[in-house]
Amino acid sequence: DAPSGDATAPQAGAPAASTLPGMTEQFGIERPAPLPVTPTPPGKGSDLPPLPELMVQLGTGNVMFEVEGPPEIMSSFIGKKGQAINDLQAKAGSACHIQILPARIPGGAQKIQVTGSHGNALAGFMIVKARVNELRSDRQKLD
Repeated sequence: DAPSGDATAPQAGAPAASTLPGMTEQFGIERPAPLPVTPTPPGKGSDLPPLPELMVQLGTGNVMFEVEGPPEIMSSFIGKKGQAINDLQAKAGSACHIQILPARIPGGAQKIQVTGSHGNALAGFMIVKARVNELRSDRQKLD
């Protein structure tokens, strides 16, 4: 018998949307309240970069982000024998995987996919995006 003030017990009159169907009675599981999302405009007190526009939720509890890799920087991005990508993966954490998809047309842009748990994949995405921007900037200085 759970005490009436038990925080894990469903409260009488609680909205049905806050519980998982059939799970509350059996396991006492309640859906967590959604976190409020209030994006802060750039330059308005937030040092955090904006969230990427393309995030895919995978069925395994992982997420995937994609970054477009221009063809002129890809050899530098990959590095000799993939060493540059391995270094980026090490920075992002062991639960982050970075892979490069082939270009759809010869000489075209390639998709760089970053997958992992939400935190690791987001860290990996930020690292990859920063490296792509750095290589683009270096390339523009040479042109």
